[in-house]
Amino acid sequence: MRKFFFVLLSLFSEYALANSFDLPVVHSIKNGSQCEISFDSKVVSKHDCEYESPSYLTSYSLLPDTWTGVWVFQDAPMGNSCQAGAIRIISIDADNKIEAHNPIDFCAGKVIVNNHSNQVEIQIRDDVDTKNTEKWIFKDNKLTRLK
Repeated sequence: MRKFFFVLLSLFSEYALANSFDLPVVHSIKNGSQCEISFDSKVVSKHDCEYESPSYLTSYSLLPDTWTGVWVFQDAPMGNSCQAGAIRIISIDADNKIEAHNPIDFCAGKVIVNNHSNQVEIQIRDDVDTKNTEKWIFKDNKLTRLK
């Protein structure tokens, strides 16, 4: 019985290691007039930002159905009438492939991020007209705007 327990424990440990997910060290900095987001010291997203602060992390999700990590950043422009700037989505799939998706244009309203087991939903709600809502879905390593 004791041998059976150790065999079972070792199999469980190997299974757990096979399904592990190591998070990268993430930095968002301003380098001259460029804003950069890096994962483990590798720049994965870069954009001009002369009058901005570095993008800030608003949400992180691990989609357990696909072992995909999803980071949601938001740009931080200074001195304009917008509440914030573009929304940037960066993902890492189960094979450690990093992808920076096309940014979502944003100026004002509320950004709501909902995490599900197989997708991330990003809603942008107008503060003045609550019926004016934009919805984006990140699923299967694709970012799609819903009509």
